[in-house]
Amino acid sequence: MGVYVVFLLIALMVSLLAVAVMRTLHLRMVKKALLSQSQALLPPFDLELAAAHLQQLVRVPTVSHAHAEEDSVPDFSRFRQVIRDLYPRIHTHLIQRVLGESNLVYIWQGADLQLESVLLTAHQDVVPAGDTSSWTHQPFSGDITEGFVWGRGSFDDKGQLVAILEAIETLLATGFVPKRTIWIAFGCDEEVRGQKGAKLIASTLAAEGHRFAFVLDEGGAVVEGFIPGVHRPVAVVGIAEKGNLDLKLISSRDGGHSSTPKNPTSLGKLAAAVSRIEQRQAPGRLTLPVRKLFIALGYESSFPLAVVFLNLWLFTPLLKLILSHNSTTNAMLRDTHAATMAIGSEASNVISQESSAVVNFRLLPGSTEKDILRWTRKRIKDDSMQLEPQAFSTPSRVTDPDQPPFHMIERAITAVFPTAITAPYLMLGGTDAHWYEQVSSQVYRFTPALMDQNELSRMHNADERFSLDNLRRAIEFYIHLMTSQ
Repeated sequence: MGVYVVFLLIALMVSLLAVAVMRTLHLRMVKKALLSQSQALLPPFDLELAAAHLQQLVRVPTVSHAHAEEDSVPDFSRFRQVIRDLYPRIHTHLIQRVLGESNLVYIWQGADLQLESVLLTAHQDVVPAGDTSSWTHQPFSGDITEGFVWGRGSFDDKGQLVAILEAIETLLATGFVPKRTIWIAFGCDEEVRGQKGAKLIASTLAAEGHRFAFVLDEGGAVVEGFIPGVHRPVAVVGIAEKGNLDLKLISSRDGGHSSTPKNPTSLGKLAAAVSRIEQRQAPGRLTLPVRKLFIALGYESSFPLAVVFLNLWLFTPLLKLILSHNSTTNAMLRDTHAATMAIGSEASNVISQESSAVVNFRLLPGSTEKDILRWTRKRIKDDSMQLEPQAFSTPSRVTDPDQPPFHMIERAITAVFPTAITAPYLMLGGTDAHWYEQVSSQVYRFTPALMDQNELSRMHNADERFSLDNLRRAIEFYIHLMTSQ
């Protein structure tokens, strides 16, 4: 009887594997060719001049600070003036809206006013430069050397902003008129969550009744070596982003002099709570963006991987196990947490009556603040510990990538990055894009540039740079996108 059961189990496993293999072959054979392979001729543009324009804008230190009073309003005013000087056609032919003190909003009226407009966004502000002694090129020098424009904000996000402007200025020179009306919005404070920038712009447009066919903001890029077995570049287009919660843990105990302690102290209890949090992970799950990512990769990856990626109904446990071994892919699977701040007493011989720590949580689509509070309370096993949410932003809505706007973006990517696989994905960080959900059901996050681990390590770090090759590709991408509306 035991042998018979084992035989049946083996037969079942073989049958399931056979179904998965046959299904994979079928899906790869019948996948529709949605992308046009024709290469449209692009109007010429001057890459060296575009790099010089980016250089001038990098030299303006439009830094956003956690405390808004530290921001330099004159620098943002100068930034807008430099743009006016560099792009005269845009300021002659496009309508400019004043929405907030430091934002830039343009409208390029299309030929068919019955069609929904599109909205292209980027941000003007940059993070602080930090210790300037660690920079090879000074952070606001804008040096052009070794095939790069160097400086804070060159990649995040002035390179993308310049690419949009260069594409429009180039097309205006040819007399081109877009089919759809194109809106351009450059917020002033994305790096500190966009309250005065994208939030104000989006809420104003929503109040005026504007709706957009799609919104395209910064986000994923074209990456290589993304998944073992996938040997082509992958253009990851964000269709959602994780939420954010700063949770403060507060521990209270008797204070006093350290020579007569009553252990555990408030700091000791706090440390134990943080340790318990860090020793466990939240349960993993495959959200829709992650499923869509691996399905897209399945069409183009090696056949053994394709069997796994195109048959998640069978191989989800295996995939979750593999993804859990890398910190980046693991963060795609679950709500994550990191202890980032702690406060005890101000003297080594004083026991603080109150100690506190902040744990930053990043939430998957579908997770809530209550879920995090419930999980944390269960983990710390200390009912006396006070949990105080400091800041919370919900996970974004998930955009459906099986819609025409995604394929429009995909065609523009393929025209510029012909060997790349375009795939939806879940952004782990935050962008201005989430504010624009109130004016469009199709919100995407993509930066048309090649990025490897070297470039990624420079983001919000010393020696940030944007290559001239990436600047060229980004301009070409936006020209293709604007001319294919």
